[in-house]
Order: sequence, then structure tokens, then C-alpha cells
Amino acid sequence: MIMDNKQNAAGGKPAAKTGKRDTVRARAHHTTIFPRLDIDALLSKANLQEIAERAGTKLHRSGGDLRGICPLHKGDNATAFSVYADPNGHQRWRCYTQCDTGGDAIDFVQRWRGLDFMGAVKYLAEYASLNLQELGFDPQAIQAEVDGRKRTDLFDEAARYFAAQLWSEAGMQARTYLFGRGFTEQTLREEGWGYCRSDRGLLQCLQKANADISLAKDLGLIRADDLDFTTNGNGANASPNGYIIYPHTWNGRTVYFSARALKPVDPNDKSRNLPGERQVYWALVSGDPNLIIVEGQADAESLRQLGRSALALCGVGNLPALEIERVRKRRVVYLALDNDLHKSKLPAAEQDKVRKRKAVVTRRLCEALGALTMVVPALPFKDANEWLQNGLSLQSLEKHLSGAKPWLDILIDQSRSLSPLEFDEALNLIAGHLSELPDALRSRYISIVEKKLNITRRDLRELMNQHDDGEGALYSEIHERRLYFMGDPLGNFWARISHELMVDDGLNPPTVRYSIEGGLASGQALQPVQVEARAFGKLDWIPDNWGMRPIITLPPGRSYVLARAIQEVSMESVQRERLYTFTGWHDCDVERGFLTASGWLGADGINDQVRVDLGSNNLRHYALPKEEINPEEAVRATLEFLQLGPRKVTAPLWAAMYAAPLTSLRPMNAVLSVYGTTQSGKSTLAHLALTHFGMGFIQGRDYHAPIDWTSTVTAIEAAMFLAKDVPLVIDDFAPQFSSVAEARSMHKKAHHVVRSVGNRSARGRSRSDLSQQNTRFPRGLVIMTAENPLIGQSIVGRMLYVG
Repeated sequence: MIMDNKQNAAGGKPAAKTGKRDTVRARAHHTTIFPRLDIDALLSKANLQEIAERAGTKLHRSGGDLRGICPLHKGDNATAFSVYADPNGHQRWRCYTQCDTGGDAIDFVQRWRGLDFMGAVKYLAEYASLNLQELGFDPQAIQAEVDGRKRTDLFDEAARYFAAQLWSEAGMQARTYLFGRGFTEQTLREEGWGYCRSDRGLLQCLQKANADISLAKDLGLIRADDLDFTTNGNGANASPNGYIIYPHTWNGRTVYFSARALKPVDPNDKSRNLPGERQVYWALVSGDPNLIIVEGQADAESLRQLGRSALALCGVGNLPALEIERVRKRRVVYLALDNDLHKSKLPAAEQDKVRKRKAVVTRRLCEALGALTMVVPALPFKDANEWLQNGLSLQSLEKHLSGAKPWLDILIDQSRSLSPLEFDEALNLIAGHLSELPDALRSRYISIVEKKLNITRRDLRELMNQHDDGEGALYSEIHERRLYFMGDPLGNFWARISHELMVDDGLNPPTVRYSIEGGLASGQALQPVQVEARAFGKLDWIPDNWGMRPIITLPPGRSYVLARAIQEVSMESVQRERLYTFTGWHDCDVERGFLTASGWLGADGINDQVRVDLGSNNLRHYALPKEEINPEEAVRATLEFLQLGPRKVTAPLWAAMYAAPLTSLRPMNAVLSVYGTTQSGKSTLAHLALTHFGMGFIQGRDYHAPIDWTSTVTAIEAAMFLAKDVPLVIDDFAPQFSSVAEARSMHKKAHHVVRSVGNRSARGRSRSDLSQQNTRFPRGLVIMTAENPLIGQSIVGRMLYVG
């Protein structure tokens, strides 16, 4: 029965009409408060198969599930434990024997490791290398999630009781009734429908399970007189034969209950619900991206029994905003409301009222769900369940759905017969819908409106611009670990931009780099990668970093669709950060400090939240220690360096360590050349001196030069540019041990380096379009080690020799 639009499910009147779609959508109310703790992000990274096998089982594939011995209670049943994906793509587990329970990865870790909720979240965050703060890990969020799980745990226990009652001797009459309505035993068992007699049986069950009875009463599951919620409104007398119980579930957890009288005394008094606002009923089928919206729970389950996902409105007047968001993620949404006029004997005037009520509800739902909602023609029976009882098949259902029309088409056709004032309002509404359509569909519908409503394209564009908020519509999602665009899978994997990095080299305008995470549909994680923004759209980075496993199911000419989808699914969660790629002095938040790979050293110590990336080469060893160091010990250690060799050698090197940070103020426009024969210790001393800026340059008997003379000129230029306000050792200038060509090349590089340092300049370079590339000149103090000193009139004036 279509709900009277004068009153919503909560008993209040809906908001007044304003003629704007945004206001229609804003009327939605929330029935579930979601905490700020991002559990979905945590669970998406948790490979439940891997975690279960860590716990001691070995899983094998059985159909669409993974089966094995239960790692919690052990045993020898090789199929007792199951890991599966629910219709929303979340991994879940269940033990069908001794444990007789299940849940998500958090539930499993709690039982396996004996942890509380907070401990399990910490365990999984460490397992998935996630930052707890980024997940919203704070006491309020944790408490909200814990409270939510207490509610669903209690509801799950109640659902098990109700289901057991249905399959008991007391539930025989209820089973007969449900079988008569076309439902199979498999459907009833899988969806957990139950039965009750409005008595104290639920209370006794919860007491036996040591459940929180006070919480059950707070939620209205149990009344103050210890009877269950179906007793509300004199329910025991309204249905002496008891009630069918419908558990409303989401992500495998029970979140609400509704009930229907088995044999109501009054046909108009047959439903019972938990106190508070009613909730919709989801009946999803794994692998079905579409959704059919119906009115009753029995209608939704009738469609699920045929293999189609459905949503029952259950008398909800205005869909909550959260449910609207969930519905909009489906590929195609069909609206199939009851046909209340089927075999109706109502007078013509009453039938007209029914039609108008249905039109109002249809309009309200379609305006909330979007212009492309498919409105299904009147059903051949009163509702989907009555159709099921009369032989509904999947083939006949699909044939009927093929006659559905988009709401926008209906709106356009209806506008042709409106009065001028009504036409103006309808046209404004149509223009708003057009502004939200994808580009290809928008062009098509503009032509349709132009032709059917006799309006010029220019006028229509002006109306659309009034509705354009500049953000554009988003049509992408990650579902069942695959990336989708407008309901179509783009491959066997998912990818998301986790960080948008503004890469700052301290001189040139920042560039943008993306940190991208991903995984395969099988659940296997792909290694995080970093991609320059300018190379992101070409998608070459996918095979370059992830190999052959990710398969893109798009023709080469449509690779932009995949790039767009990755961007769209990243919009809400991406973190924007500044990434520094150089060392030395820099201002952060108006305070001056010193950058190294370990972070930003300010007056209060190292701030490791400031991100510095010097690459995977040896420049990464420029990393000041994070822990506090005793100043006296530090001074003693630095002075002891002077004792490692002749003062004429150690003193210049020691002084260079303290002169380097002053480069920004007073640069030394010369190269410090430390020369000596093989095994004279020149490289060892130079790298021992470098440990003033990081201990990684010396490891045991080995040293790691920031760069050496076998590198290319471009690589040496980059190192001299990034190593700002620090000493840079270019090691091992020994052309005499190389071929003639290599020796000539090495001398050429050395002359170029010395001149660049002496003049504080760099080569000018252009791109293929003749635009200038970024400037990279030396910004630190350069030290070279060599077998022999460099010679040449122009060179000597730019060198300081230590030998």
C-alpha cells in the first residue's frame, strides 16, 4: 500500500515543497549514526584469508567461498569455517559448527587473540600498516563503534532466537504460511526470518546468553514488562497466532527488526516495528549491480529468491540520506511500487486518489534518487510477492523491467501538457537534472528536450548553468574489490590515490605527485606506488609497477575513463600533503628550521610529521637523529674527529661540516678537494665527517657515498641541487684507472662541477615545446675525493686542496 504523503513513518509531516531538488534531498533523515572511526578503510586492507591462515587453518576454494578447519575451535571438519564476500564486497567469516558465529576481521581477531575491540583495531592497523590517527582513532570514535557493535551483537543474538522459533514446532503454522506465499526453505533459512508469540521467550534466551538486558530494553527490543517488541500496541491480542519476524541486516549484521502479524484480527493492524523511526530492508544478491525498489519485505525477498537485489521501503516516508547514498551506488535502480488498483473495486474517485498518491511518492523518490531512476510499469499483480505466488520467473521479471522508463523521460513527457506556470517550474527541474548527467547522456537529452519542449539550446544551457555547482557528478565506485564506472567494471583490480603530494624542491614551483594504493579482486594487495601527476593519465605506471596481474578491460582509446574513476573514488579520502625533496634551511609555518630525511628540526626538536623524501639513493642518509642527544657528548664527539688524522687534513673537513649549513648566508664558491693515494683513508675521513649529518654514511667497515664520479652529469647536478646547506661528497675521482674515453668524460664532468660550484650556476635546459625546465644549481658545500688533484688555470681558482 502506498503511504499517505500527509504523514511520514515517524508520524510527522514531511517538509514543505520548495521546487528545488536539493531541498527534496535535504529532507532525508538519518536512522543510523555512523562513527567517525573509518572501519571500512581498515577492513578493506585486512585480508581475512591470510589472517585466518595465520591463526592455524588452511583454506581451499569451495564454490564462491573459502573453506577450512575452524582456527578458533580447531576440530577436524574441513568445511566448518568459511570466508566469503558479502554483497557489498566486504570479507566476512563464519563457523557453522561449534562456534556457530561469524563476523568481520575485527570480530575474528577479537576471538583469536583474546582482545577487546580497541586491541583488535590496533592489531589490524599494524597488520595493514595504517596510521591509527588517519582512521579517526580517538576515544569518542572508539566508544561510538563499540556501542554500535554492542547493539548489533544483541540484535544478532535476538535474530538467532527468532529464527530458531520459526523452525521449531511452535513455528509450524508460520512456516506453512510462508511456504504458501512462494518462499522456499532455502530462502527462509538464508535470510534468517523468524517467528515469535509476543511472550517472554526472547528475554529468557538473552538472559541465558548473558546478553545486556538493560540495553535490550533501551532499544525497545524488550519492553519494561519483559515481553518482546511485538506486544506493542496490544500486539498479543492483535495477532494471537504470533508474528513473522524480519531481521534487517547490513554488512552481515542485524541493525533493526520489523514484524508482520501471522493472522491479524484487523487487516489494517498487522505490522509491528522497534520504537523510533522505521528502517528500510535490504535484500542484496552478490554479483547483481542493479537494484529494484519495492514496498514490502516479502516483495524484496521474492525478488532476491529469483536472484535480483532489492530494497523494501517498509513504510519509510523519506529515504534517509545514508540510504540514498547507498542506492545511488547501484548501476541501475528500478522503482516498482505496489499496484494498489489491481482488481480494485473502489469507486472512480477513490481510485483517482490512489493514483495521485502513487504519483507523489514516485516523484519524491525519483527526485531524491536521481533523474535516471527507472520507473517500472504497473505490476500485473498487486505486488512482487503476489506475482511470485502466481508463477513469477526471472524471465518474466526481466521482460517487465525492460518496459521501465527513466524518470527524466517521464518528466519531459509530462511537461508537454502543463500550464505555463507549471511548465516553467518543470523546465527548471529538468535543467537541474541535465546539469548532473554525464557528458554523453547530457548531449542526448538536450536534443530531446529541445525537440519535445520547443526550447532553444541556448536558453536550456542558461538554465543548466544556474544549477551547475562546478563540482560535476561522480559515477565511480570500488565494489567487490573492483573499480567501477557507471556500473561497469574497469578491470580485475582497484586503485585509489591515498596522498596528493605537492613536491617542493625549495626553489621551483611545486609539482604534484600521487601516492597510489591498490589491490586485486582476489584480495591480494598491490604495492603502493608514487606517480607524477603529469604521467598519471597515461596509465603506463600500472604495468611498470604492478606487472601483468592488473588487467584493464578498456580499449586503449578509453584509458581516460580509468584515470577518471581512480580520481573520483579518491576525492573524499585523499590526503593532501607537502613533500620536501631537499635538505637545509626552510620556513615551516613561519618558523625556520632544518630539513633532513628524518623531518624538520626546529626549536622544539625534530618534527617527523613534515615529510621529506630524498629518494632511494644514498642521499637518504642525510637524516639527523630523532632522539635527544646530550650536548656535552655531542661536542666531545665532534672535537674527537680532529684527532683521527693530521690536523691539516681533519681541520678543513671538520670546518666544512659547520660551514655547509651557512651556505644560504655565505656560500663557499669552491670545491674542497681531498686527495691522496689509494688506501690513504681520504674517503673514510670524508664519510666519517659526513656522519655529522646522519649515521647511515658509515655502516661497519663500509661507507656509502652520496654520489660518485661514475654517475652522469645530470645525476651529479641533481645531488648538488637537493643537498642544500649540507656537505656533499662526490667520491672516487680516479680517471687514471679508466679507459681513455671514460677518463676524458670524467675530467669533463669534474670541470663542469667545479665551474658550477664556483659560479653557483647550472645548465639551462628546455622541454620539447621549448619551455624552460626547472633550474638546478649547487646549493651546498661540495667535497670531492681524488687520487690526484685537479689541475688547470681556471680550475685552481675554484678549488681548496686538502692532501
